Amino acid sequence: MNLAKVRKEDLFESFPSPWKTDLFEEIKAIVKAMERKVVVIDDDPTGVQTVHDVPIFTGWSKEELRSALSDNSTTVYLLTNSRSFPLAQAEEINREIGENLAAVMKELRLDIEVISRSDSTLRGHYPGEVNALRKSLEDNLV
Repeated sequence: MNLAKVRKEDLFESFPSPWKTDLFEEIKAIVKAMERKVVVIDDDPTGVQTVHDVPIFTGWSKEELRSALSDNSTTVYLLTNSRSFPLAQAEEINREIGENLAAVMKELRLDIEVISRSDSTLRGHYPGEVNALRKSLEDNLV
């Protein structure tokens, strides 16, 4: 096999230009217009280093979730550190979060958006955690 050498400058010039539009303000407006809180469930404690001005919770009892959902921010972060546990325990944590979220949503008569943020599909428990969370929410919101 004979491979031709390519100069990195030529390679880089062949790529499309970076996206120039900053969508941050547009995304914030969409989230605010939804009138639904976004709950980000993160399996890795380093994930919060990418956010600011967002309340961060490290527990998911009904009392803690009630506090999180009653906060006036549009988004809250829920850290589980579930990546550090075996799959079965990580799935159980997500089932419990789903059950408790559903109960508090019903109690407060809220509709929310849930995002499951994983550090990595290689190191995390994908799709186990996501499936456990989804099923728990579906089973408990009927």
